[in-house]
Amino acid sequence: MCKKYFKSLVSIATIVCILSAFLSGETLDPNVSLERSLSTIAAKDKGEGTDVRNLENACLNLLEKHNSPQDKGIIYAKIAFVYSGKGYSSPNDMRIAKTKEYCKKALTQPLEPITSAEIYSCLAGAQTAYKWNRPNQEFTKARKESIENYLTALKVVLDNNAPAEKTEPPGVGKYDINPANPDYDKVVQKHQQELTVRQKWNSDQKLYILRRGLIGQCVDLYSHRPYDTEELETYAREMLKGHDDVIDELIAKVNERIQRQGNTRE
Repeated sequence: MCKKYFKSLVSIATIVCILSAFLSGETLDPNVSLERSLSTIAAKDKGEGTDVRNLENACLNLLEKHNSPQDKGIIYAKIAFVYSGKGYSSPNDMRIAKTKEYCKKALTQPLEPITSAEIYSCLAGAQTAYKWNRPNQEFTKARKESIENYLTALKVVLDNNAPAEKTEPPGVGKYDINPANPDYDKVVQKHQQELTVRQKWNSDQKLYILRRGLIGQCVDLYSHRPYDTEELETYAREMLKGHDDVIDELIAKVNERIQRQGNTRE
């Protein structure tokens, strides 16, 4: 496996793993039972030797109970993550095709913004799997397909106000107060406000991680021979309208990477 592909693959998997671990504490998500069922199934993937098709079928069986468009999107997305999460062993690894299949299925359903961005990123990664050291024509074709999905994902997180910097988590106090206390309602209200602020921070940090990771993926693609920063800028100007600062950041980072590698532009 070439180092460039492995780096890209690990980056994608890392983004998804970090995001899945971010939320803690109570949740008001009505789909919690579905999410728990899917997480239990996904945890059975131990890598080599795991019959991933059984995991796929187990996820699909949940459609009998959870069959709203939103639920379908969640289920298809989880299957895509199962197929992509442990990496691909060869150009003919069936996980690549399955990842593409379920990413596309998930994208036909309503997805919340973070999941949507993750799925576009996952699809982009599968599209360039094992293409890094292929002939130029094959690589550049895959790169064009991939960059459209990376930029679509980036547009989603930017449109949802992804922060450019990491911030420290706001505190959530622990309160032990008797309900008979006259200030009980005020304390409960304060605690709820703290939880709301923390939940907003959780969401913002997910978006920050995605923003950083997606920019990194775009830079990786276009700091690889054959260079074509004009193509990247053309796609970026078209797809990231309203985010000129990020476009400038992308182009600057690609040029810096190329120069650092000691390469000359072709």
